[in-house]
Amino acid sequence: MEKLQVLLHLSTAFCYCDKEVLNERVYDFHHNPYDLMRTVEWMDEETLNQITPNLMKPHPNTYTYSKRLTECLVRDSYPQLPVCIVRPSIVCPANKDPVEGWVDSLNGPVGIMVAGGKGIIRSMLCNGEYNAEVIPVDIAINGLISIAYTLGQMQTLPQEIPVYNVTCRETKRTTWKEVLELGKATAYEYPFEAGVWYPDGDITTNKIYHTIYLCVMCRRWLHRV
Repeated sequence: MEKLQVLLHLSTAFCYCDKEVLNERVYDFHHNPYDLMRTVEWMDEETLNQITPNLMKPHPNTYTYSKRLTECLVRDSYPQLPVCIVRPSIVCPANKDPVEGWVDSLNGPVGIMVAGGKGIIRSMLCNGEYNAEVIPVDIAINGLISIAYTLGQMQTLPQEIPVYNVTCRETKRTTWKEVLELGKATAYEYPFEAGVWYPDGDITTNKIYHTIYLCVMCRRWLHRV
């Protein structure tokens, strides 16, 4: 790959969920990704499933854990490869391009909004005061293109691997409660043609309330069926 100018690795802003502040650098990790890959080759699946919960601590899931490990691999390839790391937050529908609200999948918050609008989701275990760390897909893509172009114009590579956090945190702060209320208002004004029940529901931090609410709703649905 002699003519390779820029290799952009797409990570996530949540790969260091144990950090209070996410700086634009790759943090050291106590797990060696090369050792883990060798371990997976000989370890049976049952044993691997048993050790996974403790192995990936403090990460809540394998997604953020694997993203963190991958960043270590990418860092090791620099500067032999002209690579950089970009960390977008949760990607949401477009701000302007190609049209306002454009989206091509039901992943992330979009799927939750659709399920809530159709009356499927009635309760979600979440702190409504937390910031909704989302970024419109067109803004995120424009950022990726700009970063790749800027690095491609550099005559010499930086000493450390370039890392960019692509988020809206300091520009536009919105809580999940605000997102929920906006979603409710939109669902009432522009209802879906087909729905399981009327759109409603709420978010709560109370696990007992959340569990009881789900059980009651399931019994009502089963009774109607």
